[in-house]
Amino acid sequence: MLLRWLNHPSLRGDEQLIAMLYDLGISTKQQLLTITGWSSRTLRWRLQQIRERGQTPEERDMWVKAYPVPRTRHVMAYALGRLGIQYALEMRFEQSRGKEPPQSQIAHYVGTNEVLVRLLQAGVSREQVQWLSSKEATDYLVSLWEWAGKELNRRRTIRPDARLILNEQRFWIEYDNDTENPRQLERKFHDYVNTLVPVGENSPVLWIASNDQRKRYLEMNWKSFQRNFYKESKVPNMMFFTEGEETNFLLSATGKITGNISGT
Repeated sequence: MLLRWLNHPSLRGDEQLIAMLYDLGISTKQQLLTITGWSSRTLRWRLQQIRERGQTPEERDMWVKAYPVPRTRHVMAYALGRLGIQYALEMRFEQSRGKEPPQSQIAHYVGTNEVLVRLLQAGVSREQVQWLSSKEATDYLVSLWEWAGKELNRRRTIRPDARLILNEQRFWIEYDNDTENPRQLERKFHDYVNTLVPVGENSPVLWIASNDQRKRYLEMNWKSFQRNFYKESKVPNMMFFTEGEETNFLLSATGKITGNISGT
């Protein structure tokens, strides 16, 4: 869980940042400032500490990299390089081979992380929220199947972008930046049904779209999908929002505020 690394008693500040960047995948400076609560100076120093583990510019990029965020002016995002990922895995006692997050998915990582950032900016305390990375969320689903004594087809297991626990209420997070075609969406819908329903997992799936048109498109595709494949069957609770709309819903649904709820 992402926020457990913050102020971890066994880790130095730069090690905490390595662990958090591993969970976040790719994150902007402003996102890191909001998530950590550090000052700009502290964040800059800890990024520098990580990079200085390398002896050459090439080695420093193997610890942490900086990328320009598409369609922005002068906004940079950070991600661990190969050596940074290896160090993060060693700290976590994980044996898996970590891969560098692809630069082509900067917008997707940043958009996903922004769901958490908006909650923190709205006043939710770090003690009230738990945020599981895509890998942790998928591992949790695998565990559910193991506990149920069922055999899971891992090739068809849904891999949510994140899992959010807020005031003990649980949600799956899917960020959509308008890159998947109808066939890909259909496969993802099937994977959600086939992964969640057999083990009775009923946490709502929140789809966060990059614009209103895409939100309506996702909702239309989901309704058509239900009619075509699962008209008489149980399906997950899918809810659709444009970026930012989900914040008020989450605050209302978890008792943080009262008022109208956006979404469908």
